[in-house]
Amino acid sequence: EVKITFSERFQKPLPLLLEVPQFEAIRIHSGNDKSSSCGCLILAFIKEKDRIQNSREAVKFVIETIAEKLKKEKVYIQIK
Repeated sequence: EVKITFSERFQKPLPLLLEVPQFEAIRIHSGNDKSSSCGCLILAFIKEKDRIQNSREAVKFVIETIAEKLKKEKVYIQIK
C-alpha cells in the first residue's frame, strides 16, 4: 500500500510504501542516479546509462496521480 505522508528528510509530502517485508521508510522521490536512492524508488522520464533525467517532473506526476486515486480508494504498487 502507498500513502502520501510528510517526509522529515525531504521536508515535503512524498509517497511512502507501507508494510514492505524487511524494509522501512521506502519513499518515492527524485534523484539523479543510484547514489540518490538509499533503497527508495527514484523515478524519471528519461533513463541514460548511468543517470536519469526529468526526475522531479516524473515524481510530481506520480504524486498527483496517487493523490487523486487516494481520494477514492487505497493505492498499491507492485514491484517485480
